[in-house]
Amino acid sequence: LSFGAALAVAYAVSAPAVLAAPLRVPQVPLQTGWDGYSLQSYLNSKSQTITTLTDQLDVQTWLAPPSGGTTFTLMIEVAGYAPRNNVGIYNASGVNPAKYLVLPGAASAGWTASCQFGASGQLVVRLFDQNHVLQGITNYAGVNRNNFGFYLEGPAGTFWSQDARNPGGKPQALTFAATGAYAGQHWQCFEDLPYASSDIDYQDAILLLYQTQPTAVSGATWSRLKELYR
Repeated sequence: LSFGAALAVAYAVSAPAVLAAPLRVPQVPLQTGWDGYSLQSYLNSKSQTITTLTDQLDVQTWLAPPSGGTTFTLMIEVAGYAPRNNVGIYNASGVNPAKYLVLPGAASAGWTASCQFGASGQLVVRLFDQNHVLQGITNYAGVNRNNFGFYLEGPAGTFWSQDARNPGGKPQALTFAATGAYAGQHWQCFEDLPYASSDIDYQDAILLLYQTQPTAVSGATWSRLKELYR
């Protein structure tokens, strides 16, 4: 599979101090894509001192900053399924969560989605093109700003940042702590084919999350969620 969309998720104001996140166990054995390009190469091009085979974090859900303001920018899009891959968020604690679209597959490099999470479950998404011309406004209700995940939906199915929701409980998204100019932020990297039939390159959609905080999920809560998908 080819490498994909890189998304920058920039929070408008400072968030609380980011919680220290443990490493994923075991680490996923990433591979180079069919085109010879790898996630490691992409992160190297952004001056990141990250080793993709050993620095994967066990982070699968997130919370919004106190202001609720976020911005998602589509930085690069090269995946074969890119025109049909939608990216959005969902409530991480739901059994069959609704999907809240943020960036549609039709968005191209430079498009931005400005998001505002309300205190009572509101989410307002304003979509802008690369020239910052407003393309539309979408209002959602029932969004949990304190515990949400990311999803990628495309021709091969819907894939979630929570392993337990994916076929076989396999990871479809990997998270890394950003370094250098992006220190304090996080990368989240999606595979857009089911793990069992993918090339395991995790570069089909790459998100950069600014000033987000990993959601602290207790072992009991995570175990309960996993039981629902067995």
